Amino acid sequence: MGSDEQRESRLVGGSPACRQAGTLLGPAMSFIDFWAEGSFLKRVTAFTVKELQPGDWLSWLERHIHIVKVRGSNPLSPIYMKSMAGLDLKTQLGNLIRLQALDTEIYGLRQEKEIKPAEIKVLDEEFEAKKQHLAELEKNLLDVQKQRKEKELELATKEESVKKLQGQLYQLKTNKEYQAMLQQIGDAKADGSVIEDKILELFNAADAAKAEIEAEKQKLQEEEKVFKAKKGVVEARIKEIESQITEIEAKRGQILPLIDPKIMAQYERILGSRDGLAIVSVKSNSCLGCNMFVPAQVINLIKMYENIITCEVCNRILYIEDEAA
Repeated sequence: MGSDEQRESRLVGGSPACRQAGTLLGPAMSFIDFWAEGSFLKRVTAFTVKELQPGDWLSWLERHIHIVKVRGSNPLSPIYMKSMAGLDLKTQLGNLIRLQALDTEIYGLRQEKEIKPAEIKVLDEEFEAKKQHLAELEKNLLDVQKQRKEKELELATKEESVKKLQGQLYQLKTNKEYQAMLQQIGDAKADGSVIEDKILELFNAADAAKAEIEAEKQKLQEEEKVFKAKKGVVEARIKEIESQITEIEAKRGQILPLIDPKIMAQYERILGSRDGLAIVSVKSNSCLGCNMFVPAQVINLIKMYENIITCEVCNRILYIEDEAA
């Protein structure tokens, strides 16, 4: 028995119908063998094939591939959508490619728009920090002024005490009492002198604080101009992004009616779960969405334009760029 007949026998037990199918399938036998290597072989050998007409075998094979896809019995299998009979699939893919180009722009613009509020928040926080610094300087001035007033009250109390002691000098009867009173008056005046020095320091500190506050206010006015300008640029960019998205969505709306609803639903589902990239080309046997290897059998299926084929790893729709463009 030849090698082709042996493969047919493995699949369906050497049925004459299978040999007939092998003659019909010809080059496709390598593809059948691909399915026959794994758990699919057990399904096929357990299936009783009756006498088939030439068209029945392909119909049975297509149904079985669909079963494998649904049940997931072969992890190496490409993923199919339902039959696209009656559709010009090549044109559909071309429309999806055009749509993807627009959606890529929209996705990028929306990503940029999403970070703009954070940029505005950073600008707000930086400006608020500068305003807070001015507020701290003003608070420090108030503290200095408060301390000066407290010292002025303390000095006034000391001066009143000195006057009172001086008034009592002439009431003293002994020299000893007189000398003691003079000592008290001297101590009170010394304390008053220290307080006066402190008041003078506080005056100088208040003047320095006022000068610093005035300079900070001038600086803050310039910073506010810069802040408003930067914030205005960001806000203008947000409006520009929104305008661009509206314009692109209008172009997108012109393409949507050209795409089959079922294909569109599949595309939208993948688009939402794959970071805005639903359809990618195959180059050098690699999916350009995830860079994983794409078998030659899958590439052949893509080129047949009979079904939508998706990557077995990232689930993105696949196309051959030179043919689908």
